[in-house]
Amino acid sequence: MNNGMRLASAENMKVIHALNQAYYEGFGGIKPPEKVRESIAEILKNKFPQTYKTADVVKTSFGALKIKRAKGGGGHSDLST
Repeated sequence: MNNGMRLASAENMKVIHALNQAYYEGFGGIKPPEKVRESIAEILKNKFPQTYKTADVVKTSFGALKIKRAKGGGGHSDLST
């Protein structure tokens, strides 16, 4: 697996299972603290940005608004519209 590439579904699950197993072996069955979960998420986003995309956000005076993506653009379309 190279940095920056998009992981296939099976590869993605292998990464998640490996992380879960490593944490379990080190700390047992306790839930990781929020800071640890955030750190792991940041590492995954940096190493595999195509797989772990974050939502685009526009900052406004009303707060942060997510940019809606169209179907086929990494998002999904509402079925009711």
